[in-house]
Amino acid sequence: MDKIKGALIGVFMLIAISTANAQAPTQLVVNYDLSQIPDFHPGDVGTAIIVIQNNGGHEAREVKAWIPETGQVSGGGTWNLGTMSPGQSVTLKTTLRVDENAYMGAHTITLFLDYKSYWRDDDNRLDSKNEKTNWVIPIDVIALPNFQIEAEKIKFYEDTLSDLILTGRIEDGVRDLSATVSSECVTILNSAKQYIGDIDPDQEFKLEYQILPESAGTCNVDVSFNFIYKSGSTADETIKIGLIIQESDVDFKIIDVNYPQTSPGDTIEFDIEIKNIGSVDAEDVAFSLDLEEPFIPVQTTEKYVGLFKSDETKSVGFSISIAPDAETKAYKIPLIINYRTGGTIQNTTKEIGVDVTGKVQLEVIDTEISRGKLRIEVANIGSRDANAVRATLRSITSNGTTAKEEVAYKDYIKPNKQTTFSFDVPGKEAELVLEYTGLNNKRIEVVEAINIPKGTTSQEEESTEGGGFPWWIVPIIIIIIAAVIYKYRKEF
Repeated sequence: MDKIKGALIGVFMLIAISTANAQAPTQLVVNYDLSQIPDFHPGDVGTAIIVIQNNGGHEAREVKAWIPETGQVSGGGTWNLGTMSPGQSVTLKTTLRVDENAYMGAHTITLFLDYKSYWRDDDNRLDSKNEKTNWVIPIDVIALPNFQIEAEKIKFYEDTLSDLILTGRIEDGVRDLSATVSSECVTILNSAKQYIGDIDPDQEFKLEYQILPESAGTCNVDVSFNFIYKSGSTADETIKIGLIIQESDVDFKIIDVNYPQTSPGDTIEFDIEIKNIGSVDAEDVAFSLDLEEPFIPVQTTEKYVGLFKSDETKSVGFSISIAPDAETKAYKIPLIINYRTGGTIQNTTKEIGVDVTGKVQLEVIDTEISRGKLRIEVANIGSRDANAVRATLRSITSNGTTAKEEVAYKDYIKPNKQTTFSFDVPGKEAELVLEYTGLNNKRIEVVEAINIPKGTTSQEEESTEGGGFPWWIVPIIIIIIAAVIYKYRKEF
């Protein structure tokens, strides 16, 4: 029976999964992993293979794909693919042509898809609509075999001073090689022209320039070589490098905030551990606290740290005072961060938390004996509730040992309030142990010495220590005297 139940459950699960897949709408995608795009040189003609898949749960009808002829990489065409069933793949082959003057770096072509998409609504009715999507296909154009130039990195940030490092190699040896870099979207600092000298065949050389990108987007950099062939003739060749300029990426993350336990009226020092999680360095960095009541600055609320490198962590310290009448609770303090990237001044604001918890301070303010009980008055002169208070009175003998313990409890003692604990009257010496719940549920213990008022020691102490008059013998003496008088009353 259990096996039959298990089999039925498995069948139902398969039906549910199949039903869920059938409910998924049509989804045509380009499978980049299966597509094959070769590298190209300027002037090359090659074949690109692009794979289209239907990853949805319904078929796609009237499928049309086309690649327009645009830019320095052209080619493509139009394909009428008809109907594509769920899970079906179609392979497109297209011939691409690269312009002889195409720059080296990243190019793209765009594949457009136009089809009728289907899905089922909440009532399981089949619905459809015309769908249009476009897919960007990356094309890498690399340098001609004679000059091979590679950029150490192609991603840079606007308004951020950076190093453009190019590594080159030439198949044939040349003399008096020089290189000049120019661009309309980056500023070349210092000299744009560098003299390299004589280069042997397959010898590697390096070019380093300081650049300041001006705006986000794609950017072409021309590297123009001037050289003398072995034959003695002079020649020029220009290679284009494609760069990607992104918006400045500076972000700060607060890692930790360290400060001691705080109470109203305290002055505290606290450290903020902060990290630049962005990908570029920040310059002229300054941190400032936007303080409001109950916080008061001590000295200054601004700290200047200067250069803050990417992935670097720094610690910034501040000193603040808390007003005596501050409410005990958690506060948020805005931390303003001013910085500069390139020539642009920017700022961001983070929040730090400061928990003004307050302190418990229990003190014995009075002791008295009333109606045979020792009454001890305890006050909380702190700024936070003392919770789950346990008071233990220990009677101390002359040799310093504990003769007796008595315990009393209070749920809490509020700030600036007092309460009274009652105990049996102990001997000559005693101490009061006050225990309460502090931060993180830790039990805190305070010990106070208790002065017993004179002439009020207990009978237990008198009997154990031998001090004072034995008043219990007085009634016995009175009874004996009365008996003697009664016996000899006639003689009197």
